[in-house]
Amino acid sequence: DRGQAIGILGVGRDITRRRQAEQALKMSEVRFSKTFHMSPVPTVVMTFDGGWFVDANKSFLQMMGYERQELIGRTPTELRIWANPSDRDNLYRLLMENGSVRGDFFQLKTRTGEIRDAILSAGIIVLKERKFILAMCYDVTEQRQLEERLRQSQKMEAIGTLTGGIAHDFNNILGGIMGYAELVM
Repeated sequence: DRGQAIGILGVGRDITRRRQAEQALKMSEVRFSKTFHMSPVPTVVMTFDGGWFVDANKSFLQMMGYERQELIGRTPTELRIWANPSDRDNLYRLLMENGSVRGDFFQLKTRTGEIRDAILSAGIIVLKERKFILAMCYDVTEQRQLEERLRQSQKMEAIGTLTGGIAHDFNNILGGIMGYAELVM
């Protein structure tokens, strides 16, 4: 009562497990970050509610032609990334219904306006009680162009075979006509 301590009262709690869990979580975040940024697959993280870019790896930035600072904090709609804007609504609908999308075809527009064909896989992830979209898109533009060239060459080959067959048949008919013409002469 005169401002002098007359005793000490203390409570101790063992927080070893909590500290270990925090360290494990931190290591997990570091591993995810390294894997995310080193992945050759174009990958982005966006907020679910507003669709704002939170992060994008180098592969996505290279594919789309953007710098990180141009992308982060903006939406795909703002940047006009969807070649067909209704695809965005379709993606959100599928995510709401199924929680994930796997292997759907979409077309994306790069910074320069070039259309890229992409196979998109996305899922909803929860970080710190907030929903985000983790999306990976495989650029299949070159593959589709090669497939189209192959189809075109197969069409040309088929036309060549058909015309060769017609020419052969026509030659057979002409052979008969020429034979009879010689007999008549």
